Amino acid sequence: MNKNLGKIKEIDLREIFSDEARDLTPWLAKEENLQALSDEIGIDIKIDSG
Repeated sequence: MNKNLGKIKEIDLREIFSDEARDLTPWLAKEENLQALSDEIGIDIKIDSG
């Protein structure tokens, strides 16, 4: 079984998400990204669609 492993490193988020509304918010709207962030920081995060 092949596993792709990566390393976690600290970066300036503005390098990846230069505009919160245009870049970060859509990324967080994807369930797999939100779950990965939730798992990493140890806090249960849910989208409030109401």
